[in-house]
Amino acid sequence: MGWTESYRGGSAAAENAAFQRLAEDINRAQEKARRAADSATIERAFHAKPLLATDDAELRFHSDLPRDLTSGFAQPGAQYRARVRFSNAASRRRPDSEKDMRGIAVRVYVSDIEQHDFLGTNYPVSHARDARQFVRFALATAGGTFSRVLGIAELFFSEGPAETVRMLRNVSKARRRSDSAALETYWSRDAMRWGPSLAVRFLLRPIAAAPPSQRFDSDPDGLSKELAARLAAAPVRFELAIQRYVDERATPIEDTSIAWEPSAARIEPVATLTIAQQDITTAAAREKSRIINASAFNPWNTTDEFRPLGNLNRARKSVYAASAALRGSNG
Repeated sequence: MGWTESYRGGSAAAENAAFQRLAEDINRAQEKARRAADSATIERAFHAKPLLATDDAELRFHSDLPRDLTSGFAQPGAQYRARVRFSNAASRRRPDSEKDMRGIAVRVYVSDIEQHDFLGTNYPVSHARDARQFVRFALATAGGTFSRVLGIAELFFSEGPAETVRMLRNVSKARRRSDSAALETYWSRDAMRWGPSLAVRFLLRPIAAAPPSQRFDSDPDGLSKELAARLAAAPVRFELAIQRYVDERATPIEDTSIAWEPSAARIEPVATLTIAQQDITTAAAREKSRIINASAFNPWNTTDEFRPLGNLNRARKSVYAASAALRGSNG
């Protein structure tokens, strides 16, 4: 198999105990974001503002899928209904024209009892090396200006100056303006199993023939309107591709701050995601979008053959559930 996972604290039990504390910290970050936004409801800890949410999509695996990538639902020529959500990454709903990262969440429906969630962000690596660092950074940077200044100062003590500066530079570089969420490439940034023996990272990149964006620069909902105009004219297509684990130096499982460079782990296309041409401005489409936005995407919504790998992913199993439960308490 080649790849392995290593548990912080020396055991799964010790690591899980730490994850429970991280879940509490994520809920604190959500509450800080709610207070800063002067909102009566608690939003997602990240990716609070949706840009598009639709059930009218399909994932189709390539007919020439390599034999060693054929496993479970990943079969040559297989096609499945999919749910797709695009979003801005921030914990508060801000204008689309502001610098931010963008995200995609895809749910693939194989049967009534089998689904697979794929989550990606339009920057190839995470600022955090592991879950503890990720949550500490989230808590430090949530809330208003004064709260963030104090939080970052605390990071200098808890993570050290070098790591704090590295994370801040990473986030600053990753946050940028976007002309279209349909023209971004989205990376998983952490690993997952693929069948009985492989570990991979995945990415979703726009099909080369995608038309250029329509500009809505001054509109606070410009990216949503750009997607609506694009889908009114034609389908939107992405290529799903994977990179295989090579070794711990070039393709680490546990450290999500290190990119899997294509020179070491080549990019292999495996499927096409197609979002159907549609009018997302109708009352029915808006209601469907509301329902989708209330749902919780989680990379652990999958089977063991495709389960997430690494410390940050293992934390998501506890942290995402706690975050979703807190949002559900809004009533």
